[in-house]
Amino acid sequence: MVLVVAALDTQVTLDSAGNVAQTKEEVVDSSVVRRATVQLHPDSSNEHKTHVMRSDLTYVYKELEAEMQPSACESHFEYKGLLSNDQCAAECHKQFGCTKFSAGGCTLGCRISVPGKLTNNHDNKDANPDGQCYLSDPMVSSNAGGCIAFKLIFFRYEAPGYCKDEANNFERVSHATNKAECAHACKNLAGCKSFSSPDGLCMKGCRISKPDAAGTGRKCTTTPEPACETYEMISATSRTGAPAPLAALASPVAPASTAAAAAPIAPTAPAAQK
Repeated sequence: MVLVVAALDTQVTLDSAGNVAQTKEEVVDSSVVRRATVQLHPDSSNEHKTHVMRSDLTYVYKELEAEMQPSACESHFEYKGLLSNDQCAAECHKQFGCTKFSAGGCTLGCRISVPGKLTNNHDNKDANPDGQCYLSDPMVSSNAGGCIAFKLIFFRYEAPGYCKDEANNFERVSHATNKAECAHACKNLAGCKSFSSPDGLCMKGCRISKPDAAGTGRKCTTTPEPACETYEMISATSRTGAPAPLAALASPVAPASTAAAAAPIAPTAPAAQK
């Protein structure tokens, strides 16, 4: 029996003993030919969803630019309690796919993005493609309970392109269907320094960099592609020696409305949250 294996654009032929057939005749003379696909970059299935706290990476958070008025997650979120801004940011950082949360020492407490959280989706809205919670209308401040919406930042745009098709360069993460999930998958893999996003018109999926043979972290080599985007993780050393774009984000931004906004407070009325 002969097994014909297609790997990307390369095709090799194996005989019943597992040896590579060297001639065309070896293929023609075989009574059975079977085709199969081999992935040079194994799919990680449901791996990399568990939070990993890495000392080589860091994160910051700031108020969402488009939501400078009070605003809170109102669907597709999980309630984490009456937490400070820093504590709520940490909860979002732990939650796979979260990059948006609301807090601010408010009566609604800490709410982090968790798509598909049906108990907190009273309007039966479909999940956002970006995986983040829907926010209350910032023009109706009473719906926000005094909360502020924040963006968690632990990766940054690098260049158009995707992780190049070459052995040991990246790991494919099929269950990561948006940029935020792909970023979390990279964060949760020791040594991952960069990734290419599955968002938009890019057809390459989520690809996260792999450490080298010695286990040293590295970024993936990339192929330029206007439809795709590559990102790098924010290094812990960036807090002291950051390029200009990150330097502006090097400190968490607390709401300016009150000096006590970053501390947890007792609610004025019980909130029915799950």
